[in-house]
Amino acid sequence: MVYVWILTIFFSFLYIRYFQSRYESEVCSTLTSMLGLSVALLTSALLPVDIFLVSFMKDNTGHFKEWAKDEAMREFISQGVQYAYFALYLLVVLFVFLILPFAYFFYEEGDEQTTTRSRFCTAFKYSIVFVLFAAVIFLIGGLVPFRGSSGNSTDTEWAKIEHMFTDLGNREWRNGDFVHCQRIMSDWNVVSHSVHGLWHHCVANGFGERTTKWNKELTDVAQERTMTQNKIEALRNKYPNGGRMSSRDKRRLEELQGKEDHLLRQVQQLDSANKSWMRRLSKVMRPCNILIGVLLLLLALLVFVSLLMTNIDKLLHSMGPQSGYTLLARKIPNPMDIVLTYTQKAFPLDYIMICSLIMYFLFCSMGGIQHIGVWFCWIRMYKIRPRRTKPQGLLFLCFLLMFIIIAINVLVYQLTPQYSSFGSQHFWQNQTVNTGNGTYVNRFLVPCVVESDECVMTQVAYLLLRFFFNLWFFGAAYYWMSWAFLVVVLLGFLVTLCRKRRSAIEGAVDDDDFVESDEEIAHA
Repeated sequence: MVYVWILTIFFSFLYIRYFQSRYESEVCSTLTSMLGLSVALLTSALLPVDIFLVSFMKDNTGHFKEWAKDEAMREFISQGVQYAYFALYLLVVLFVFLILPFAYFFYEEGDEQTTTRSRFCTAFKYSIVFVLFAAVIFLIGGLVPFRGSSGNSTDTEWAKIEHMFTDLGNREWRNGDFVHCQRIMSDWNVVSHSVHGLWHHCVANGFGERTTKWNKELTDVAQERTMTQNKIEALRNKYPNGGRMSSRDKRRLEELQGKEDHLLRQVQQLDSANKSWMRRLSKVMRPCNILIGVLLLLLALLVFVSLLMTNIDKLLHSMGPQSGYTLLARKIPNPMDIVLTYTQKAFPLDYIMICSLIMYFLFCSMGGIQHIGVWFCWIRMYKIRPRRTKPQGLLFLCFLLMFIIIAINVLVYQLTPQYSSFGSQHFWQNQTVNTGNGTYVNRFLVPCVVESDECVMTQVAYLLLRFFFNLWFFGAAYYWMSWAFLVVVLLGFLVTLCRKRRSAIEGAVDDDDFVESDEEIAHA
């Protein structure tokens, strides 16, 4: 676990430093972003550990290992993982509703005439608004009615496992539905950002994004710049003796000068990028990029089909919306579940694959945020670009990633319900067979199910099922958000195929980058 901490912190350090602006940075914002991203990554990394622990309790014959035969030992390990989940989720809540807002306002109040104490007090005052918002959600969570244990549920399937969940209202985390409110907001970020990054990685990194050719675009931009310079010269020639310009011509001259500055930066960017060693290396690595693109496309297709099969299975065989569309036993084959179950025979291939799946969603989300940027409604607040992201943009980047990463656990559970619930566990099931000579009992080694008392459920599955039983609308919300994810994935694929060619340096030089670009030219 120590190595996971070290690798997580090291990755967060490199990632934040990669996007951090070379000309505008602050220690408080940088450290806060690194720590927040580390906490979110650890929250996501806990899922493979959870699956590994429950799988490791049983051997290939379906029996508990010697050290796991003691029920108290199994309960001790399960509670330890459960407390780890709650601790990390509470840290995420602390960062989202207090530490990140405080760091943002602390940076915004920075001024040569402002003391550190004044900045601290002002930032804390503004952060109280986020704390109050979190307190309201906690209060609502405390007042939400839970499904009681009085036997109101008439569903026979729920009755089989009702004893597992009816103690939620009296056990440790009464306000745990706050986490699920946060996860629903996180699911929306997955839908809006991760899907964009998913298709960008498949198309841009693998098959080559539909962009204009570098030499052609450089020629076109240079010609447009020459035409703009001629217009500026013609406008100035209207006043040969330095006469006073009309307000209309003055505005026109300012517009042309701004356009000429923008085109100059485009020419410089295209010229330097075309001569860079990275572009030359990309031409050599083109076959590898195509192979990577094919693999990523197959993985995206596998994710889409698996989630679609799970949703159809829930629609046909779940216990309905009043149970949060809970599916106690898989009826329709799920490709992702089948692949992970099959790779269990070659340990630790299945754990490598589940970690790779989580990292895949993580990098898709990061890529989506990088290309979309940080928006508030229809206003783009900050751009996320390598070595050019402002401290406020880094904090918002960390804010979005924390929401997205905590939703990945739910998405992985929906993709692989069987594997995420029991890992590689099996149990012996008895089947009575009647023959003409009497009856006899057959024993079969079958995958674990929720009703079985001979299997240990992962804590992520236990917590989700427990909340679906007591707060069914969270499960219904997760279910319909997964349908939204599928629709957006399909629309994103169609848009990617039909979109027109983009500039080869799109996003590198924009109209509102003049101040930052001036700094870059001055430092060049």
